[in-house]
Amino acid sequence: MILVCFLASLAFAGGQGEKGADAFPSRTPTIVIGYGAGGGTDTAIRPIVAEMEKFFGRSITVVNMPGADSAVAADYVLNQKADGYTWFGTGNSALAVMLKLRGLSNTDWREWETLMTVIGPSLLVVRKDSPIRTMDDVIEYFQREDVVAGVTGLGSEPHLFIDEVHSLSGGRSITYTPYGGCHPAAVAVIRREADIAPVAMSAVLDFVRAGEVHPIVAFGTTEPVEIEIDGKTVSIPNIGAAYPPAAHLENIQESWPIYVPRSVPVEIRRKIREAFEWAVQQPSVQEFADSRGLLVSGVTGEEADRIMSFVESNVGWALEAAGIAEHSPASFDIPKPEDWVWPPAGWNVEY
Repeated sequence: MILVCFLASLAFAGGQGEKGADAFPSRTPTIVIGYGAGGGTDTAIRPIVAEMEKFFGRSITVVNMPGADSAVAADYVLNQKADGYTWFGTGNSALAVMLKLRGLSNTDWREWETLMTVIGPSLLVVRKDSPIRTMDDVIEYFQREDVVAGVTGLGSEPHLFIDEVHSLSGGRSITYTPYGGCHPAAVAVIRREADIAPVAMSAVLDFVRAGEVHPIVAFGTTEPVEIEIDGKTVSIPNIGAAYPPAAHLENIQESWPIYVPRSVPVEIRRKIREAFEWAVQQPSVQEFADSRGLLVSGVTGEEADRIMSFVESNVGWALEAAGIAEHSPASFDIPKPEDWVWPPAGWNVEY
């Protein structure tokens, strides 16, 4: 009799789990974005969330929670019930490795399922009346003046871009001021709080088109970036063409994924992934990407994890080289890029 009751309870629990996944979402999910409204992460995620709402037939609340380069938002989400109703949004390098190496949070990509939204280049911008107009001017300025650079956050990919260029130039001192988003970093340039800023192009395209900032060069692309301004096509050179010593920065593109804690039951994570994969195929998302100079990624599952692992290795050791890391990648057994392999030892994840 006891055995019969035990088996019956197992069957009931299993049925309840299936019903829970089938009914998801039965209330409003929330995505917590680790940077401010209007920034690169916020701009990239909102159009896809809007389409996911259509798939689910239910609204999704978007909350901006900047702080500690998105560590505040990450830890907040992890402290919520693991029922699939609270997601996280930040840049790929932040969650891949930056938060952990800078001692801002103990989390990294292994705790999250990654849904890659869009990818795109970054721009190096100055104010519209700056005497800096070309990459040669940038190098000369770095070598002649002490520089204040506005950045999204310390250790972000745009920050690493400008830090590498400054290092290669043999420049004088450079001070990085974090503004919690690419949009506010560009505003700091406009207000003369910063001399220069590396920013996601998607977040500052309106400033560029309005003539409020002047774009010098594009990172994360092997081709020039073309922007329509007042009916004319303006070509912004890629970093490899404008400054060959930094050509390796052409291949590092920023991405702004949606993350779901892996502690969420796999059946519910699959429902969220299904909605995401449908959303990125909708015409509105492609139109948004085209209008902002972005490429739709849509990568999920093991391939997304492989990319995050690769970013962890490359960005982690770049942070170490730049002197930004509080902890060495070696202390977390993160392989150097030349030693990186997929999958890591002992990797066993259900997708």
